[in-house]
Amino acid sequence: MGLLGAWLAYRAGTRRGRRDVAEEIELDELLEECKNCGYLRAQHDDHGRCPRYD
Repeated sequence: MGLLGAWLAYRAGTRRGRRDVAEEIELDELLEECKNCGYLRAQHDDHGRCPRYD
């Protein structure tokens, strides 16, 4: 039983670590500035098109 518990804890930790890294990478991408329009990537639509504020 102790070995099974250790394995489950290891598995949960590795999944949590991968998820945290993926969130950090996504956040960095959203906060980077677009070279075409100068706005943040987070302000673009789902298809990556630049925003238009008229």
